[in-house]
Formats: sequence, C-alpha cells, structure tokens
Amino acid sequence: MSLSLSEKRILVTGGTGFIGRRLVTKLVGMGNEVLVLSRSKTPHLLFSDTGGNSKLQFLCCDLTDDESLVSLSWNNVDYIVHMGALIPQRQPHTSINDTYFVNNVISTVKIGHIIPDNISGFVYTSTLDVYGVPQCIPITEKHPLNPRTFYGLSKLAGEQYLQMIAQQRGFNLTVLRLTQVYGPGEPVIKAIPRFINALGKHEPPIIYGDGSDVRDYLYVEDAVNAIVLALANDQPGTYNIATGRGHRIAEVAQKLIDLSGLNLQPIFKPMTREKSEIVLDISLAMEKLNYYPKVSLDEGLRRQLMAILAGVQ
Repeated sequence: MSLSLSEKRILVTGGTGFIGRRLVTKLVGMGNEVLVLSRSKTPHLLFSDTGGNSKLQFLCCDLTDDESLVSLSWNNVDYIVHMGALIPQRQPHTSINDTYFVNNVISTVKIGHIIPDNISGFVYTSTLDVYGVPQCIPITEKHPLNPRTFYGLSKLAGEQYLQMIAQQRGFNLTVLRLTQVYGPGEPVIKAIPRFINALGKHEPPIIYGDGSDVRDYLYVEDAVNAIVLALANDQPGTYNIATGRGHRIAEVAQKLIDLSGLNLQPIFKPMTREKSEIVLDISLAMEKLNYYPKVSLDEGLRRQLMAILAGVQ
C-alpha cells in the first residue's frame, strides 16, 4: 500500500457506518485530518479508539438538505469519500421504496453541486447489485448493468451522475463496486451475524434454500484498504472490490459451526427467491490499484465469531 496518503484533508460521508468507522480510524491513524458528515448528534461515541484526536472532526449534516450542506466549510478539502447510503433492509426486491432514491440519489446529486473546484479526488462506494443477474462468472467491470433491486438502481444512478460531473468539472472519480462485506459490526440482518447469533445460543444456524447460493465474501479490513488505495493512487475508474473467490452459503455456515466447536447441523428452510452465484473479477483493481485482499474467509469468520461472542462490535 502506498504510504503517500498522509497530512491530507478528507471528507467522509457514511463515516459512522459499518465500513466507514474503520476507514475513518485508519485515515486518522495515517496522519490525515478527517471530516465526518453525520446526522447523529453524538457520532464521537462510536470512536472511542481515537480518543478525542484533534485530526478527527464531526459535522452534523443531512445529506439530502441543501442548506445543511452549503453551511459547511468545504475549503481545502483534498479528497471526498462518499459512502453515505441507505443499505438494503429485509424486504422483497419488488417493493417500491422511494427512500432509496432520497437517501442515495438525491444526496449524491446535492453533494455533486458543492464539490470544491480544486479537489484531488473523489471515491464513491457502489455495489455488486448494479450488475443484476450474472451473465457470466466471474463478473468483470464490463458486465451489463441491469440492477434488480431499488438499492442497486439507486447506486448505479449515483455512479452515472458522478461520472458526468467529474467529466464536466475535471476531477478524478474512482468508483468501487463492493461485494458482500462482512466482519464485526456487520448489520445483523445479514447471514453471517445471524448464524453467529444462533451459535451463541447453542442453536443451529438457519439457511434459507439448500445452501448452494455462492457469494464472494470480503472482510471489512480488506474493503477499507481498498478505499485507502483508491485515495492514495491516482487511478480514476471503476473497480470491482472483492476476493475473486466464491463460497456456498452452506460452506460458510459449516465453517462457523466448526469454529464454534459445537456439534450442530444447519437447518434448511424454503426460499422463495431464485438461486444465485456471484463472484467478481478483481484483476483490474489488482493491476491499477495494487489491491490484494489479505484476510482469508476462515480467518475473517474466526475474527467475527470471536468479536460477536465477546460482545465487541
């Protein structure tokens, strides 16, 4: 990883989220001044490990409100990392929910209006959901874009809007399409924390379907490193951020059972949605960003299991 990213002024949206908290802590630890935009009145409570570091500032702001954004001081900001978004909740993919567009599209448009002229770079975290149903495996960045969820559609709209703004304004834009990111603090609606919570009660994990669905799981630390690399390297473009390896859901559940030392078997329940296999091609990120994921699935699951069972997020 390049060590040139220090003593910069970096503005981060979504900096109090699952990935964002770790990114902010890392950037501050590298000697950068980080401005975190948050709706929360007490975001500092999430950063006990930074201990009142003077290089970490919190700005109360609603990303969907023009007045709230314009009132902030954007002078001398070197980089922007836009991670703030409404993430998928447990709901049918066919549900019409305008909230995704308010939080993910409108907020991105409003930020685009006030990007400083002299900014060095802009990193936008997107999602594998922009691809929709895979037409080939692994999925490259040239795969057709046909999102099947409102979340994926909203993130794709954000990508395309920022690409137009970057061309007009002449700043470097890096879009990172993240795969399924896991680790301590992951939203509890996701499969891995649900499996671990069940094991913590000495109960078998519940799998919906036959467990043959394949996902490309990325440990949160590797996701953070990818964002740092995108900031440190002058390589605008769109990149898949994943491991390039797929694992069946049943395999993940069994690994967690083995790590727990419990004599259990998963319970399989009917699933209404179609099976899917998702593995991303990361060769472009490896070539251009020098991005190489380091944490294996076994090690990542061990860390997450230990953290959750110990009550650490």
